[in-house]
Amino acid sequence: MNDKNFIPIILISLALLMSGCLGSMSNDGDYYDGGNYGGDVLYAAERAPSPNKSIPDMIATGEKITIKKGTAEIETGLGNLDEGLQKLKDLIAQNSGTVENLSYRETESRKSYSIEVKIPPSKFEEIANGLKAVGTLKSLSTNSEDVTFEYIDLDAEIKNLNAQKTRLLAIYDKANNVEEIIQIESEINRVQTKIDSATARMKFLERQVERATLNITLYEEAPIVDQSLIVPINQAVNTLIGAMGFSILLISGIIGFFIPFLAIVAAILLVLWIIKRILFKNLKIPFIGKK
Repeated sequence: MNDKNFIPIILISLALLMSGCLGSMSNDGDYYDGGNYGGDVLYAAERAPSPNKSIPDMIATGEKITIKKGTAEIETGLGNLDEGLQKLKDLIAQNSGTVENLSYRETESRKSYSIEVKIPPSKFEEIANGLKAVGTLKSLSTNSEDVTFEYIDLDAEIKNLNAQKTRLLAIYDKANNVEEIIQIESEINRVQTKIDSATARMKFLERQVERATLNITLYEEAPIVDQSLIVPINQAVNTLIGAMGFSILLISGIIGFFIPFLAIVAAILLVLWIIKRILFKNLKIPFIGKK
């Protein structure tokens, strides 16, 4: 490659560097008031979010951007699980929420529903307080994740990348040979991939901010069985089985002990009977009682 081929590469590098620096300076000034980073950060953290404002408006007024999440466990009375589920659905609908996922599980000790709910952040506290009417609220935890800085960084990154892409397209229009065109197209594709990735992440954050998530476990416990009754029954059954087993072994032992003697006695009696028959036949001795 001759020295002339390095010229487009140098121009591309200078364009990317200049656009990145200019983009960063302009975006920092929009939110942080000319680079006064620390003061505006504290201000943003102290301001409560407005429910009906868009995220750009919230950033412009110094409000923090938060993702609200929570978990709750509610126990219903025995046999009231489905009734409790309907109460919960009514509460969610009344507060503009939606049930995203619903699953049922049953074990020997409990029946339960797992519900994932999406609700407007402004209704989060209202729904959390309304859970007490569904059943016995066993636990409730909520948290807010501040994504203000991440969102601002993504916005700045996308603007910088778009500026880079614009400059690359301008250089592309002035390219004179195939090699330059291929190099510039490769760089444009790389920048576009980064734009798509950052844009997807920003939209994901927007969806999470606009709809808070509440994961609820609704359950009923199975009736408690008195274990003091089960233990004696088990013991009695085990004792009976043990006694039957011992009796069978004892009888088997006795039979096994006497069988040889009984066999010997039977053999002697058989021999005596045969001898008796032979003697009576040869001597012609009449049987007693026979005339």
